[in-house]
Amino acid sequence: MQLIDEIIALATDDKTSPSVLLRKCLVLAHRLKNERLRSWAGKELDGYADDDTLPDYRKTFTISKGFFLGPLGSWIKDQPIPTMLMKDEHQAIVENAMLRTAARLLRQSVRLTVLSAQTSTLDASID
Repeated sequence: MQLIDEIIALATDDKTSPSVLLRKCLVLAHRLKNERLRSWAGKELDGYADDDTLPDYRKTFTISKGFFLGPLGSWIKDQPIPTMLMKDEHQAIVENAMLRTAARLLRQSVRLTVLSAQTSTLDASID
């Protein structure tokens, strides 16, 4: 099937947007009348609702960091916040991220984070 070959080619191309690939998967799901594929591709494109079960690859462990001010103008930036003193239900909230947003928004967020990190590194080296 030509569409499957096209999807495989797009999946191996670094320049292909995930949104383009997912739309092709929706077309394939429609042609095959595959509800499971249609549902997955649709949720990846539009995001997952709060009551949807998330795939494991959309769950991640996080580390909370803070900016703390002290006496005499002292400060600590990006200091990890220990969660072991929190109640279990609060630990679960701050240590686990459920990535429910649309794939294109996740991609934009990663790009902005990388750009921000590069800018911070550049700013620090200028001083």
